[in-house]
Amino acid sequence: MVKFRHVGGGLMAQSGEPLKGFTIAGENQKSIEAEAKIDGETVVVAGPQLTKPVAVRYGWAKVPDCNLSNKAGLPASPFRTDDWLLK
Repeated sequence: MVKFRHVGGGLMAQSGEPLKGFTIAGENQKSIEAEAKIDGETVVVAGPQLTKPVAVRYGWAKVPDCNLSNKAGLPASPFRTDDWLLK
C-alpha cells in the first residue's frame, strides 16, 4: 500500500482505465508487473505471483506507461520505495 499526501481532491486513473505503471518486488529484487487499485488516499498494489512484496515502483521505465493522477489533473511522479543499486 502506498499513501499519497497531496491528492488534490482525490486520486484517479486517467481515462477511467485500470491503473498501470506499478511493479512490485520481493527480497530477490526481481520486479513484476502489479495490479493496483485506488482506496481513498492510498493505492493498494499486489501481484498474484508475489505474496510478500518489499518494494513498489511506479513509472520506473525509460518510457513509462502510467496513468495515476489526482483529481486536479496533476500526474503522479515516478517513484520507487527501495534503495537497491540500479542495474
